Amino acid sequence: MPYFEWTTEIEVGHAEIDRQHKELLLLAKSVVDPLMSSTSSQLEIPQLKKLMIFTHKHFKFEEDLMRRVAYPAADQHAKYHASLLTELSVYRLKLNLGQKTNPAGFIEFLWEWLALHIRSGDRDLIAWLKSQQARAH
Repeated sequence: MPYFEWTTEIEVGHAEIDRQHKELLLLAKSVVDPLMSSTSSQLEIPQLKKLMIFTHKHFKFEEDLMRRVAYPAADQHAKYHASLLTELSVYRLKLNLGQKTNPAGFIEFLWEWLALHIRSGDRDLIAWLKSQQARAH
């Protein structure tokens, strides 16, 4: 599977969450493309900032949804979100301080976060939502 490309493998089956995941992939791609296609070894702060802003909005959407539907793993899922935001913030702080970052490590972190978290944590949420909807009918 190519990095940062939308595929059905990472689709979760919730229209709004899938739309937001597609946007996250596009934003992540805008962050890593310069690292993969040039001799630059530095992240671009404006693209990273856009990614972080949208990530906050996306996580808020998911966490609000989890609270509304009383998702049993909501606290654990929210803690994972917080840890991801912390890692993004560390990269951004390093950039703001002019410190060098490890581009390959950052690309791998972003990919693992997006693809693996979507495939596991977000799919678990959607499966739980669907099971609750089935019970209600």
